[in-house]
Amino acid sequence: MKNKIIQILSNAAALPILFIGSGLTRRYLDLPNWEGLLRSYCVKSPYEYYIITKLIESVETIRI
Repeated sequence: MKNKIIQILSNAAALPILFIGSGLTRRYLDLPNWEGLLRSYCVKSPYEYYIITKLIESVETIRI
């Protein structure tokens, strides 16, 4: 198995990307968590996040 992995990686055009969860970067580098990243990149206005959150909560309440 180890030799197969080495063979696949050595023939690949690029090396794989190691994904490290947000906990590591949050703890040691004081970077934002997933929610913070989504807020900074996906929210156009400061109030949009709260409006969307309220809409989601109301839909979940109706669903119950």
